[in-house]
Amino acid sequence: MERICSPQLIELHIVCSKYNKVSTLDVKKPHPYDSLEILSIKGYDDAYNPLWMSSLPNLVKLELTSVVLEHIRLDQLPNLVKLELSSVGFEHLRLDQLQSLQELHISRVQSIRSKVCIWCTEPLRKLRRITMSELTNQELQISMEGQGCSDENLFPGLQDLEIHCCSMLRFEPSIPRSARYILSGRKGQPGQDMCPSFARIMRPSIPASLYKMEIRYSRGFSSTSWNGLRHFDIGELIIDDCYDDIPLPESIRGWRSLQKLEILNCDEITTLPEWLGEITSLRELKVETYFMKTLPACIQQLTGLQTLTLLNCGPVLEKRCRYGEDKNKLAHIPNVTIL
Repeated sequence: MERICSPQLIELHIVCSKYNKVSTLDVKKPHPYDSLEILSIKGYDDAYNPLWMSSLPNLVKLELTSVVLEHIRLDQLPNLVKLELSSVGFEHLRLDQLQSLQELHISRVQSIRSKVCIWCTEPLRKLRRITMSELTNQELQISMEGQGCSDENLFPGLQDLEIHCCSMLRFEPSIPRSARYILSGRKGQPGQDMCPSFARIMRPSIPASLYKMEIRYSRGFSSTSWNGLRHFDIGELIIDDCYDDIPLPESIRGWRSLQKLEILNCDEITTLPEWLGEITSLRELKVETYFMKTLPACIQQLTGLQTLTLLNCGPVLEKRCRYGEDKNKLAHIPNVTIL
């Protein structure tokens, strides 16, 4: 086991081998690590984390890497702001007393048994950001302990929920409610099944028109794997660097609060779906058109549209919009920019 720390024990890094565990650390006084602010543990394997790790009153950042624990108990970490779990195997994560937690990062975790359970006994009101990455075919249960079917918003202050390269991720029963969602594959390797599945969304804390979503580096929007989007009602949507000729999933068709839509860097685009005209709440539309030859008729149905921006227009589409057959489709829009 390797220990690297400053004389004041402000920062401690522990690397375990299979022959040494953290619990064997030489403890010479009742609370030897009370001054710790940053703790990193790598390679620990046991049923529970060491008792001393659960009670670190000044800890603000905790990193667990390549750790296997059936139960992660973090009972008395009143000042913990950032928790990072990477390549961790566990069954239960208890966030009971982490009322100062602002960031939770989870990557490449695996359940020891059937699913990973993250439990709270009360809402974490200061949590602002959750990132999940490289979770493949994994089921996550995030709920109030003993209330598995409750839709209570456990993270009422959540601003960002970022899900990167998580193919076939499942939330049971509810996905957390966030002011902004990012669903992303890997740049240059667009992913399928990037939309997590879930039955419900936790209760809202702000109006639907204020929610935002970004979908990046994805493909296969015609797949049923994107059906989970129908549960949302988002005010602003950005589709960025996606590889479909119609880069919009039909599962957003029922959104009634969508006011701003941007389709960027989707160089396979050929047209927009005709059902887009049903989203009459839309006020602002920006599209990088690339090789589109004409505007679809659905543009005329967007009677509330105030601003239309067409970027990277080819000469054929630009001519049709300025002087030709598509000019009349834009007559009802106050602000039109063609570049």
